[in-house]
Amino acid sequence: MSVYRGHDVLDVTEPNRLGTVEEQVERKLALLDAGTGAVAVDAMSLLPTSVRSYRWTAMTRAETSVIRAFLDARHGRAVPFWLPTYQADMALSQQMGFATTLARVHWVGYTERVWAKGRGRRNVVIFSPPAGLSYHQVTNATHSPGAATEDLTVAPSAPVIYEAGTILMFLRYCRLDSDWVEMRWRGEPAEVELPIRELPLEEPA
Repeated sequence: MSVYRGHDVLDVTEPNRLGTVEEQVERKLALLDAGTGAVAVDAMSLLPTSVRSYRWTAMTRAETSVIRAFLDARHGRAVPFWLPTYQADMALSQQMGFATTLARVHWVGYTERVWAKGRGRRNVVIFSPPAGLSYHQVTNATHSPGAATEDLTVAPSAPVIYEAGTILMFLRYCRLDSDWVEMRWRGEPAEVELPIRELPLEEPA
C-alpha cells in the first residue's frame, strides 16, 4: 500500500464491481420559501460530499490480512486515506514528457467547475499499465475559452513518458463512514463492503 502526502492510499486492489454501485451525494442547503413566489435555495457548504460503497474481495488469507491491517489502521472513522476513483476522469491530449510538469488534457471543465472552487479534487493519479500508478498534486489549471484542451500543472513531475490517451483519475481524500465494518467469509474468499465518505473540504492544501 502506497503512502502519499502522509496518508495511506487504498491502491492494493481495485473495487469488486459486482452488483449495483450506489453513490449518495450530500450537500447542506438552506431552503427559503415564503409560501408565495419563487423558492430560493442557498448552498451552506462550498462543495458536496459523496458516500459510496467499496466492495473489497480477498481470495487468499494473505489478501485478507491486508484488509484487516487496513481496517485496524483506520480506527473506525478517525484516520483518513486516499482512494483513486478507478475511472477515466481525464485523458492526456498529447504526450507528457519525462520530468515535465505540464499535463494537457481533453477539456472536461475541470478548470471552470473544479479548480475555480478553490478546494477539492486537487490530487490526481496518472495511470499507465507499464508504469503503474503515479500520484500528483495539481498546482494550477488553465483553459482558454473555446479550446478543446486544458492545461494542468502537476507536482512532482512525470516519472516516465506518458503517451496521449493516458488516463488521469481523481485521488479522493476519504474516511470510512462507519465505525462498524462486517467481514463476510465465503469459504476461502473474504469480502467486506466499505462505506466511504469523501472529504473535499479537508483535503490537504
